[in-house]
Amino acid sequence: MKYIFSIYLNLMFILIICMNIPLFSQGDKYKVSRYDFNVTYDGGLELNIKAKISIVKYQPIDTIKLLIDPSIKTKYVALMHKGKYDRINYTSNGDSINLILPFESKGERIFNISFDYSLTLDSLTNEVVALYPWYPYLWNCVSKYKLTVSSINSFSFYSQGNLINEHNEGSRTSYTYKMNIGIPRLSLVMAPEGALRLYQVKNKNAVLKYYFMQKDTVIGKVFVKRFIDETNEAFNYYCDLIGPYQYENLTFIETCSNGGVNSQPCFIIMGPDFIKYYSKLLADFPPHEIAHQWAGSGFFVNHGDIRNGCIYEPLAEYLKLMYYEKFKGRSYMEKELNNNILEYKNDYEGKDEDKSLLESGSSRITYIKGPVIMDKIRRTIGDDKWTLFLRKLYLKYRGKILSYDDFVNCLSSINHDCANDFLGWVKTKGLPEN
Repeated sequence: MKYIFSIYLNLMFILIICMNIPLFSQGDKYKVSRYDFNVTYDGGLELNIKAKISIVKYQPIDTIKLLIDPSIKTKYVALMHKGKYDRINYTSNGDSINLILPFESKGERIFNISFDYSLTLDSLTNEVVALYPWYPYLWNCVSKYKLTVSSINSFSFYSQGNLINEHNEGSRTSYTYKMNIGIPRLSLVMAPEGALRLYQVKNKNAVLKYYFMQKDTVIGKVFVKRFIDETNEAFNYYCDLIGPYQYENLTFIETCSNGGVNSQPCFIIMGPDFIKYYSKLLADFPPHEIAHQWAGSGFFVNHGDIRNGCIYEPLAEYLKLMYYEKFKGRSYMEKELNNNILEYKNDYEGKDEDKSLLESGSSRITYIKGPVIMDKIRRTIGDDKWTLFLRKLYLKYRGKILSYDDFVNCLSSINHDCANDFLGWVKTKGLPEN
């Protein structure tokens, strides 16, 4: 039963993410280097947001295309030129906005844009909700952030990075978060005042913060202790195995949205299904999602490339098995890998649904074949070189987008023959020979 629910949660979360991946990328032409947000909430169903966005140009361009949620209502867009902001024209196309650059600005390399808009909330309830996506963005873009929220006292806001200021003044409270390390996405969680209870653990690597909903009846002392113990243990294990955590804190936050679990850089959003299954000992997600803090949120996903099926989920799933191997023994890992092999042979091998790992994308095959191939790499090059590979991968690419080719090249630098074998394993259906 535990196994069935793990499959369900994995697939549910991945489907949510994949539905938001665009079919285009402007990454070779320009990047967003920094955001500075000022968010105001006065009650009701609307957030008012002023964003200062710095964009660096790498090739000649006439327009800047940003992804945007349809619920965002643009008030105006302005571009700084000769020390002042002037409004510019733009066109909207549902899930994107095209900013038309004035002729006199096209020769500039850095564009500082002022974006004034509002975000319509789906509904106003007494629930904790994650807002996603809530600002104009580009995929495969690593940016620094500063976020200031001014809200009526009946609501609180949570985000990534360091809370550098929290100030109460009469009927309002302001929060300022700052992210000095570039990340691909910034999360924003909105909660009624007092809805969340904070637990906190400090260790030698970082501060781990846990926000659980006060009204959640399944979250008692036993649940909290087990969750904190397991996540703290897995976190420290990956620090020792792969390398020091690059962020100062890691926040776990329970919401009523996102049924499963969503691991963003230093911010893990947990939905009701995950909480329910974990409380019933049916979910083994924490070590997998914490592994993503290195593989996916340490070095970042190259969105839009289906070949990522060979890297991020297989690696996080295998790191989870390594964590359990550490505390339950190699026999536990072998049993789990054999279960994967059996599932693949029974449900996929020789059938229309069968795919190579290179083509598997976010399908179930990624989760059952991927760890088997990662284990094959480890057994081929040996434990010492496998650990060296993990550490080199993280040291070289942390804070950067890691592509499929980067992964292969890093493996080749450790063992060229194994990298060649890997290319064959992921391109063909079936499983590599033991």
